Amino acid sequence: MKDSQQAFTRALETSARVVEALKDQPDPDGAVTDLIERIEGERAWLLARMVLGESPERPPAWLRRDPALRH
Repeated sequence: MKDSQQAFTRALETSARVVEALKDQPDPDGAVTDLIERIEGERAWLLARMVLGESPERPPAWLRRDPALRH
C-alpha cells in the first residue's frame, strides 16, 4: 500500500506541474481549459480519497466524462 500511495502522490505532484505549464498556453478553442478542469477534478478526487484514508481508485464516470461533451 505504501508504494501505491507514493506513486499516487507523485502523480498528484506531476499533474499539478502539468496544470501550471498548461495555464500559460494559448487556448483559442478552450481545449486547454477543458483539460485543466479535468486534471484538477481528478486530482481533487484522488486527494480526497487519500486524505480520508481510502484506497486510491479511478474517479467515477461522471467526473471522468469528456468536458467537450458537456457543451
